[in-house]
Amino acid sequence: ISLSSPCLSIGSGAFEDCGSLEAVNLKNPYHIGNRAFFNCRRLKLFSFSKTPRFVGSECFSHTQVPEISENGFIHIQGKILLGYQGKSSCIRIPDGFSAAASESFYHMDFISRVHFPSSMITLGEKIFSQCFSLQTVTGCEKTEEIFGHAFEECTSLKAVPSCPNLNCLGEYAFAGCTALKQIHVPRSLKDRKSVV
Repeated sequence: ISLSSPCLSIGSGAFEDCGSLEAVNLKNPYHIGNRAFFNCRRLKLFSFSKTPRFVGSECFSHTQVPEISENGFIHIQGKILLGYQGKSSCIRIPDGFSAAASESFYHMDFISRVHFPSSMITLGEKIFSQCFSLQTVTGCEKTEEIFGHAFEECTSLKAVPSCPNLNCLGEYAFAGCTALKQIHVPRSLKDRKSVV
């Protein structure tokens, strides 16, 4: 598949189980839904001219798209963070990533602190959901979007990361964060859904 004109959104499961699909080249994808290419067993090449803002969970599971693992971080082309296999409770995500896929750190109860690089623009849906030990998140100065349920049930989270450029905050982003005492909502926020 090669789309020369911008394709803004690929829905959840759009190409799931497409057994003959070998390569995908997208010009300017904004949103790639959950399981969009799940079980495309022949898919080896996924390229894009601009990093997608939203990458759903299990997008490339059961494909041959090279997922690189470096220092515990799983990623595609050094731009999209897919997950973490390390064991450190204090995580410093390397520079260069601009998007973190949905559920990248889902239910990793051992994580207590996370520092994002200044390159991180998007935090995916449920990225830290049910990370009960998570207390501190820093380095989100350029983050523009935090998708729904991102910090849901992070019961130890004491402060919301400072995101002065935030323009979209998804539904229930901080639901169940019982240790939160204060939330600063920046003026840049355009899309105010149900925060808690």
